[in-house]
Amino acid sequence: MNRRTSILRLAAVFAMVALMLTPAALAAPKPGKPALITSAGQSTDGLILKTILTDKATGEAVPFEKLAEPRDLEGIRTLIVSVGLSSKGLGAAGINVDQEKARVRTILDAAKKDGIFVILVHIGGTARRGTGSDEFATIVADYAHHILVVKASNDDGFFTKLAKGKNIPLTEVDDRIAIGAPIMDLLSAQ
Repeated sequence: MNRRTSILRLAAVFAMVALMLTPAALAAPKPGKPALITSAGQSTDGLILKTILTDKATGEAVPFEKLAEPRDLEGIRTLIVSVGLSSKGLGAAGINVDQEKARVRTILDAAKKDGIFVILVHIGGTARRGTGSDEFATIVADYAHHILVVKASNDDGFFTKLAKGKNIPLTEVDDRIAIGAPIMDLLSAQ
């Protein structure tokens, strides 16, 4: 073996080690508590989700921050992103679609950097679907580790295609109330 071949092999070994040490190659984050719910599109679905995820016996709820920012992720293990575009919600928040997209990307980038498990949730059915909501879902899916939707939200297979295209597990439930159990199961994971 000549010197050049040895150097090339050594360089290849270093390159493989470097790839193994990149964040993308590290183990995926694990879900768990504490968790935070935020909106992507400012529909009321995030607030509804908070109500669904409130423990009736203890009153303990997963916090909801409609305009969550990276600083809100301190100590969080799981970020639950409720997707659904609402022009009324955007107006009430005093932002436009582009500002909301930028905010969502910023918090998702921070979640990725901090190793936070991201769950994409869509509970709005066909009423909360359309080009705008689907754009937000696509943005969130780029960071998501799991997708949970009600069947009515996926009647055209949009979320199935997203999940398959990004190799993300998809859980589909019959209605909004039924979405609580699989989310709580994920949050209870150790």
